[in-house]
Amino acid sequence: MNYQIASKTATGTKKQYDQYEDPNGDWYRSLETDGCVVLVVADGVGTCASDSRASHTACDRFIEKCVSALSRNELLDESAIHRFCVEIDPVLAGHNDMTCLSAVVWYTNTNRVAWFNVGDTRIYKGSRSGIMTRMTVDDRAVENTKSNDSRFGKYLTKDGVLVPSVGVKYALGDCHLKFHTGSFEFNPGESLILCSDGMYNSMNFDNDMAKLLGSIDITEAITGIETTDKDDNTLLVLRRDMTVDTGIDELMAQLEQDPNAIPRNVLIDRFCDGLEKMLEDNADANAIAKVAAFMKVHQIYPDKQRIEKLFNAVFNKQSATQKGEEDWQQLNAACLDLKDILRYVFTH
Repeated sequence: MNYQIASKTATGTKKQYDQYEDPNGDWYRSLETDGCVVLVVADGVGTCASDSRASHTACDRFIEKCVSALSRNELLDESAIHRFCVEIDPVLAGHNDMTCLSAVVWYTNTNRVAWFNVGDTRIYKGSRSGIMTRMTVDDRAVENTKSNDSRFGKYLTKDGVLVPSVGVKYALGDCHLKFHTGSFEFNPGESLILCSDGMYNSMNFDNDMAKLLGSIDITEAITGIETTDKDDNTLLVLRRDMTVDTGIDELMAQLEQDPNAIPRNVLIDRFCDGLEKMLEDNADANAIAKVAAFMKVHQIYPDKQRIEKLFNAVFNKQSATQKGEEDWQQLNAACLDLKDILRYVFTH
């Protein structure tokens, strides 16, 4: 498998719900076959009959249609996933349900993704360096908010200024069939992020995504992501792996030319493995110090367990060296650099 998938969904704190109904109006599904990956995220419209039922129905029906099409060897391209949603729309409408929905289809032997979007769920593409680009446009409309005042017809104001209400303009189940589809490149080392507005409206969203995409194991890292938004929130991530067999010296030279050429998670893995191997092979102290300094300068920060292990290994090697010798001085410099990295990792 040349990719990782991670997911997280939670109910918003502002939600008031019936004890017999699933309180989370968001939902997601994924499908993995031998050669195809499908991801879908839905955010039920809060004003419809049941946002939870809407999002669950849409995701489940979408995946069912993908499975059926693949069993008939049909291609899941832009046209196919658009057709699926046209067929799902009246199912939701029959229950007065509506939902925003984002979906992607990736054939694992290609470098391209087909996508679908309606409403204000979003699809982002993460670069190898962790920079996110939004690939979809929100379907939202701004209207003036009606006052709850007994004198109907007045608009809500604050300090004499109209208070706008921003709502979803189009959704699956509204019978308008105003959908967006397309395709874009998806290369090794890049990521796909599907999320609801309760996730991307969080104040920490950009920083959280940068940390997530740079982590070695996104399935573990995603559990630590919290949102400051009070809405239901869902995050579904696919990261495509990138294999790098370059030696440490060659890798450092390559990064000096292009710092964004290799994904952060791959860099962390390669440098940690490389430094551990150098210590096992009793490599030259100057070479060890060079790698440690490079990691600090280029902010190649492993997780707590791994950086602690590296620091202790270098410290033990330094302790076994005669103080004042050239090797001791080089290993001391390496310890100081690794200690700075360790301090950063444990405080951020």
